Amino acid sequence: NSMLYAADRVVRLSRGALANEHLGILRDIIGTSVSMDRGARRFAPDGE
Repeated sequence: NSMLYAADRVVRLSRGALANEHLGILRDIIGTSVSMDRGARRFAPDGE
């Protein structure tokens, strides 16, 4: 019973860590795509 409880805790903790990691990765991707978008606009003709 305590083994199951411990395993459940580990699964929840690792799920939480994975979720935080995914959020960080998503934030990086969004930030990169936004800055790339700005760069593309800067080099577009007629300032479009």
